[in-house]
Amino acid sequence: MQNNLKFSSICSFLIKELDLYKTHVTKVELLLASEVETFNKELLVITEQMSDSDANGFKCYREDDFFDLSITFPLIQRKSELISAYTILENGLNKVCEIFEENIDNPIKLSDLSAYGIIDKSKKYLEKVAQINFPCGDGTAWVEIQLIQEIRNVFVHNEGVVKSGNKQLISYIGQSPFLELKPDFKVFIKQGFSYYCLQLFQEFFFSLFSEIDRSKKI
Repeated sequence: MQNNLKFSSICSFLIKELDLYKTHVTKVELLLASEVETFNKELLVITEQMSDSDANGFKCYREDDFFDLSITFPLIQRKSELISAYTILENGLNKVCEIFEENIDNPIKLSDLSAYGIIDKSKKYLEKVAQINFPCGDGTAWVEIQLIQEIRNVFVHNEGVVKSGNKQLISYIGQSPFLELKPDFKVFIKQGFSYYCLQLFQEFFFSLFSEIDRSKKI
């Protein structure tokens, strides 16, 4: 009973944390858009008193500021959001594995396993050791999560540059309304991607929790 309550508490905490992050990223995007709007209004007030030639010159002078507000700062923010959201996914899976380590009679621990990454190790533990029907088949959120994992790794380890031979990831980026691949193979994150990832992670956790409930192992 105690483990069941602990598991329920972890489930509730994870879903609430993801909800809070969704609220946060929504508010930040509104703030970023507001900054750009304010900049444009101030620029208009200044330049409408100038001749066309002077106005064009002043706009050129402020081009870098506009680029930072509309492109650089949002990308920095969205990269940070992606990394933070992915960390919630990692930590959540680790906590679920810890519950099973405390509850099942098996000497194999999560730390004993090897895998490509933290979430892959958790998946292996839940499948092989805890023997949970892990939701990872075609059409599940997990399939896309693995691609998001690659995008996260691209930013953490390769300055946002995708290897030209990674056709699967390039195809995913091309089909996503929230991502863009620049000519130099750098990924640009558009508005909405952070929220989308958080929503996807929630969908995955709901599926995983359902499978764990169905297993009746905790």
